[in-house]
Amino acid sequence: MVQKVFERSWFQIMNTRSLFYFLDYLGKLVKQPLTVQVGLIEKTYLPAKQVVISPSFFKYLPCRKCGACCRKGVSLAFTASDKVAIEEFGNTKLLSGLKQYEINIGDSKKCWWLYEQSKPQTCDFLVSNLCSVHDVKAVNCLLPPILVGYCKKTQVVKLTKEKLHWRWVPNCQAQYTSFDLENFLNWDLYCLRRLQRSAEDLGIQTYLPEILEKLENWLQTCKDLSFFTGTPKDTILIV
Repeated sequence: MVQKVFERSWFQIMNTRSLFYFLDYLGKLVKQPLTVQVGLIEKTYLPAKQVVISPSFFKYLPCRKCGACCRKGVSLAFTASDKVAIEEFGNTKLLSGLKQYEINIGDSKKCWWLYEQSKPQTCDFLVSNLCSVHDVKAVNCLLPPILVGYCKKTQVVKLTKEKLHWRWVPNCQAQYTSFDLENFLNWDLYCLRRLQRSAEDLGIQTYLPEILEKLENWLQTCKDLSFFTGTPKDTILIV
């Protein structure tokens, strides 16, 4: 049964937070005005005047496996293609715990799945400070430290990276290191592709395809030159 209205409880507050944490990423990258309604909460997103990739996006912020961000107690958010992957993954606890919600994306109704943690300040799938469902990790868990920043004054959206302790995980132990090509290929691009797949599930048109194309072209240029020329020093303009 689809649950249309969130109850006012700690867990439901975390549900709403998880939903909009993820939707704000997509909302800042929309190509046209978009209104999203979740229960009684409604937000409108407007296209930016300019979308850029910051040189700081290429920084590497390796996870120290301290488990700090996994103990925030946030609900796990999934879209339709994620649910298919979870079914194939076969974790019965995660699959049986998914709750389906209906949200309005523009004039369309879409479905979203959330897993509520069994108790506050923890994650049911954190085992020895590692994610036991890493292969089907929730979209809102994937995103940090990737950040889609927005400047209201200039209306410029900037794809960058930010240390978690600057935002909502005060005791995050991660520290910036030099660019890591393998991690960039296997994680950063993977996260952006997952974000784009979720946008497609929800019928939201964003600049993510153009962002991915720019990054893949840059990587191909490095490959054609047969050596890594270093990360971009200047901002990459998308639109």
